[in-house]
Amino acid sequence: MPRAVTLCRTAGLEAFGAGDDSSRRWAGITYVYAARELFATAKAFADAKVLDADPVFPGPRETTLARALAEPRP
Repeated sequence: MPRAVTLCRTAGLEAFGAGDDSSRRWAGITYVYAARELFATAKAFADAKVLDADPVFPGPRETTLARALAEPRP
């Protein structure tokens, strides 16, 4: 979650995270994900701040939200 919030804020969005305490229940797998997040956060920082890379969106552009927002409200 810290990585997602940081990337949103880097993109100029006002973002907040909300977590839970499931790490106590799933302690083993939480450590695996924490290790993965360490490397993912370093890559995200490099992409956002060092390389100033534009995001890459694989596949066709999703237009559902734009269409929904363009429809007149009742």
